[in-house]
Amino acid sequence: MLIDALCKKGNVREARKVLAVMVKACVRPNSITLNTLMDGYYSLKEVENDRHLFSTMTETGITPSVYSDNITINGFCRNKMM
Repeated sequence: MLIDALCKKGNVREARKVLAVMVKACVRPNSITLNTLMDGYYSLKEVENDRHLFSTMTETGITPSVYSDNITINGFCRNKMM
């Protein structure tokens, strides 16, 4: 919920710091948490950060959902990349 609230306020960098604290505390993020960050990055037009997060998701064994794909497609459209 904190990550979602930060992203909605445009504080994606702070949300990323919260994620780092979670990981350091051995709390494994799920696809919902990462999807929230992905959407936040697209809102700020930080497509590269989103693509990196998507890659990290798959590398750490978190399966992207259909929602992850929708965020990516919508982000590309919002940023006029499609």
